[in-house]
Amino acid sequence: MYLIDTNIFLEILLEQAKKDVCKAFLTQHADYSD
Repeated sequence: MYLIDTNIFLEILLEQAKKDVCKAFLTQHADYSD
């Protein structure tokens, strides 16, 4: 595995983690607004 591939892989993981955090955050606040 090349370093570039590792960097891309880590970037993808970070993007996915950010999306999950945003979803959890929005879900929490949606519950409060109901």
